[in-house]
Amino acid sequence: MNKQLVVALLVIIVTTSSSVIIGYAYLDSIDKRFELGSRNKQLAVDYAALNSQYVALDTLYNNLFSDYESLNGTCVALSNEHEDLSASFATLSMNYTILSESYTDLRKEHDELSSTYSRLLVDYETLDESYLALQTQYSNLQTLYSQLQADYSALNAAYNSLYQERQALEKLLNEPLDSITIPTWNEVEQWLESDRTDEIPYDYEKFLCGDFSTMLIQHAKAMRWRMLFTVIEFDYYSENPWGTERHHGNHAHAFVSIFTTDGVVYIEPQTDYMWYLYHVGDPDTHVEFDDWEFIDFEDDWFGHIFIQYYNRMAVPFVPSQAIDEPIKVATEP
Repeated sequence: MNKQLVVALLVIIVTTSSSVIIGYAYLDSIDKRFELGSRNKQLAVDYAALNSQYVALDTLYNNLFSDYESLNGTCVALSNEHEDLSASFATLSMNYTILSESYTDLRKEHDELSSTYSRLLVDYETLDESYLALQTQYSNLQTLYSQLQADYSALNAAYNSLYQERQALEKLLNEPLDSITIPTWNEVEQWLESDRTDEIPYDYEKFLCGDFSTMLIQHAKAMRWRMLFTVIEFDYYSENPWGTERHHGNHAHAFVSIFTTDGVVYIEPQTDYMWYLYHVGDPDTHVEFDDWEFIDFEDDWFGHIFIQYYNRMAVPFVPSQAIDEPIKVATEP
């Protein structure tokens, strides 16, 4: 609003009010002049107050106008900013619409992927269980494989050892010894403790004295000892107390003999009973059985017997009949 117009209006208002008051006082009564004078003073005071208010209002106006101009500039700036924001909003709205459509598509794709993931998770758990089971099975198979490999190695070593033993036994059974070792009495005695020929039961139909003798001879070949198949025919003393000589005895028996460092030694394969023969007066010289000779084994072997036939050993042992002395039995060297 124009400042001069406001001032003019206020002057007009004040002037008009004064004229009206004065005229009214004049018409009313001359007597009231004093009262009017008082009122005039009052009006002057009111005028001064109004003028003071006017000045304050004018100052306020000026401040308000300054604020208006400032706010108007701010409004213009805000209006321009609003236009920019509106344009940005329109762009953002369009982008939002595009993003919303993309979000919808992505949400749909996410739901499909979530469903696929759930199925894959179930498949994974199933495969994981299968994997753990297969891993356990593999570990067990690995352990079993290691055990089988160890067993195979042991069996292969045992096979090779047995194969070598078999070859040695084939050579032992089918070929003569290429060299001979002559054992001592004690070596033969210790060997018999470990040999198991005597543990085989006697069988009149399947395994007789000759079978025992043959087996022990083969076992002795493994020691490179020359053990011989030995046979006697004899009569018990009660059957022939006079020593009647015949071509054959009432009984026959097979056993073995072996050359030792002490001389010829006889062995009963069924019991591992060992002995040697000597002439009375010469216990250090081993001799062989003699035909038509009494030999007393006392409580051992066949007891008191009369030899009718004996298959002789080879030299250097001298037949006992060359010395006219009784033959005795010894079971220790």
